[in-house]
Amino acid sequence: MTLHPTSDLVSVAWINNIPDIPPDCCATTVPDQEKWHKGPDGISQFISTLVIGGSPPMGQAPIAAPVVEVRCWATKLTSNKPPWNTAAQLAEIIRYAAYDRAIGQFGQPLHIAPGGKQYATATVTGVAIHLEPRRIYSDARNYAVYQFDMTMMWREVGVLIA
Repeated sequence: MTLHPTSDLVSVAWINNIPDIPPDCCATTVPDQEKWHKGPDGISQFISTLVIGGSPPMGQAPIAAPVVEVRCWATKLTSNKPPWNTAAQLAEIIRYAAYDRAIGQFGQPLHIAPGGKQYATATVTGVAIHLEPRRIYSDARNYAVYQFDMTMMWREVGVLIA
């Protein structure tokens, strides 16, 4: 039986496929900080996504258009100062990937296999950023968090609706 990809899975796969995003730096659930990617500067980084709305496929076109909340996290355990610039840079990398059609971000097959389960291949056809990345305050652990929303248009490869 073929497992069909979901908007959550596709958003994570697309972000993890962006050049300059650390490998496996994105998921739908924020893991323990020890499992985050740690940069050469000692700052740990992570990106989380959450589908918060969107439009179902229109008519017979099997194209999904979810609205996805993206949060970019950064922290340095040895400092009480949140590393805002690192979190902001993750958001900017994603934003520029949404704009830049030259680097091949759209149309690439995304092979999705979380937890060892293989899902059908998906492809992202476009991304639109809705909100300027902004700081999210009130984290007691001195984490820097930037958040923005985007619409992601995607489809499962090989699906045709008659």
